[in-house]
Amino acid sequence: MNQHVGASFTLSVLVVVFFAVILYEPDHARPVSPPGSTSEPVEATQAPPPTPGVPLIESAATAEPPASSITTRPLEAVALIEPERIAPPKLTTPPSRPRPRVAPPAQPPAASDPPAVIQVVSRRQSPPPGRHSAFTQVGEGESLTDVALRVYGTSEASTALWRANRDIIAHRETPLNPGLLLRTP
Repeated sequence: MNQHVGASFTLSVLVVVFFAVILYEPDHARPVSPPGSTSEPVEATQAPPPTPGVPLIESAATAEPPASSITTRPLEAVALIEPERIAPPKLTTPPSRPRPRVAPPAQPPAASDPPAVIQVVSRRQSPPPGRHSAFTQVGEGESLTDVALRVYGTSEASTALWRANRDIIAHRETPLNPGLLLRTP
C-alpha cells in the first residue's frame, strides 16, 4: 500500500499545477483579436523618457483602443452628460373628486327553516337485533346469492348466509339443491 503513495502524490501535484496554469487568468490580459481583423496602428507621440522609480501612465489619447466591438466613452465625457429629466405622469382623474360610495353587502335573509339533515343509509342491512335464527328453503335453480337477495333484500348478504351454513355448503360456488333448508341468521 505504501509503495504507491509517492506516485499518487506526484500525480496529484501535477494535476493541481496543470489546473492552476490553465485556469489562471491575469488581471491585465489584453483581449485577443479575432483572426482576420487588423487593428490600425496608433501613432506614437514624442514623450520625455520615463523617470526611474515613477510608474508610467499613458494618457487616454495615446492608449490603444480595445479590440472589442463595444464602444466606450472616457469617464470625463460621461460625467459631462446631463441626465434626462422625466416629467411626472399626469393624473387622468382629478384628486379632488370624491370617491363613489359603496353600498354595504346585502345580508342574507335569516333562515327560519333548520338545515336539512343528511341521513346516511347503509347498503348492507343486517337483520334486526334480537331476532332468532330462522330457516328458509331453497327454490328451483336458486343460488346462494339469489337466496340472500330474496331473504335480506341484498345480494351482499350472501357471505353472511354462507358463513351460517358452512356445515351444509362446502364452497360459496357450490350449487344448491332445491328444497335445501338454510339457516338465516
